[in-house]
Amino acid sequence: MMLKEERHTAHAVAFSIEIPQKTTTEPQIKKRLEADAIAAKAPNLTLEQIRDKLEKADIKRKQKLDQSGSLNRKDRERSKKVNERKDSFYQERERRLKGKLQNLLPQAE
Repeated sequence: MMLKEERHTAHAVAFSIEIPQKTTTEPQIKKRLEADAIAAKAPNLTLEQIRDKLEKADIKRKQKLDQSGSLNRKDRERSKKVNERKDSFYQERERRLKGKLQNLLPQAE
């Protein structure tokens, strides 16, 4: 849709808006970045701090392994059940076909 008439003005158009001053709460990202910067400037890590970090990482790793292990177990159980159903299906089919074949062989002779 096109405007049929354009309006021009010789006067400048201005809008006044209020910009709020700095808020009192700082964003979480800014706090985290500042904390990381301060931590990076820390000259020495103690052996105890390193051990604590390693222990925390080990706990997280074990939790992930436990979680993924339980998922793997469930998947294995499901696939085992599926395989059992397939096997029983094929065994039943083979039994029926043998029965039909035994019924047809005497008739063919």
